[in-house]
Amino acid sequence: MFKKHLNQIRFSILKSCYNIKEGHIGSAFSVLEILFIIFKKYFKKNYFILSKGHAAIGAYAVMNHFKIIKNKDYQSFCSFNSKLGGHPDSTKLPQFNFSTGSLGHGLPTSAGLAYALKKNKDRRKVLCLIGDQELMEGTTWESLHIIDNYKLKNIILIIDRNN
Repeated sequence: MFKKHLNQIRFSILKSCYNIKEGHIGSAFSVLEILFIIFKKYFKKNYFILSKGHAAIGAYAVMNHFKIIKNKDYQSFCSFNSKLGGHPDSTKLPQFNFSTGSLGHGLPTSAGLAYALKKNKDRRKVLCLIGDQELMEGTTWESLHIIDNYKLKNIILIIDRNN
């Protein structure tokens, strides 16, 4: 059953990207199973930052599957005045807690949010999905030091190691 849903989502990604001639299909496919679990089990009660912003069409497709975004919005991907651009824009789609796209920005933001939640005794967690190439960014390593120094146990870092 799980595989059937993922294949339907993959097809919708291919169809969307083909129709508009935009989107990062490989990036979306490499995180699809991860996104499926995040949006099925963890999204409503926690914060989620898709640092790997170029995989946005994957997140949009999963969100559409779970009816978090409407078909009309999903089908407008990368169209003029669409809420759904090639990278997540939190000003247009508030379900994303942070606009992403540039490598290395999601984890520092996630660490700051996790620190604020800890200070406010908020029990929610921050889930941050990064691509393996973001490990080449200095801000990623500095953020890992911050997470360790402040003993932030409310952040979950997921690395898409697709080589």
